Amino acid sequence: YVPKVGALVEVRSRPHGQAWWDAVVMDIRNEGSEALTRFVGFEGMDEWVPLNPRSLRRRSKQCMSFEDCSVGQHVVALTSFGQWFDAVVMESRRRKGQTKAKFRVQYEEPEACRDDDGNPLYSEWRKLGELRVRMS
Repeated sequence: YVPKVGALVEVRSRPHGQAWWDAVVMDIRNEGSEALTRFVGFEGMDEWVPLNPRSLRRRSKQCMSFEDCSVGQHVVALTSFGQWFDAVVMESRRRKGQTKAKFRVQYEEPEACRDDDGNPLYSEWRKLGELRVRMS
């Protein structure tokens, strides 16, 4: 995937761990092998990232309904400590007649995804607004 300048993407920042960050593509160089990205909400935080699936990908689509996040769905989940990590929906709960739902997700890289005490975070319950459907 080679994004166009101005595209909204997800990137993994080398100095900032394995979390996915929203960024805008500012420039492409080296015959399309690297992209200059600017992190959304962090003025002046620019980084050159390689154009490969481990470092840069299309921005995930926000889960809009209970059906968007079915069991087995690969998602990007906003952790309880505020970073986006790859996960799989393992279980969902919704009370009869209600639209609010909770989803238990299992993180794909628990060693990279750590809680505030530094312990690996294997799974947790997240709300619909805290999940995005991963783009392939």
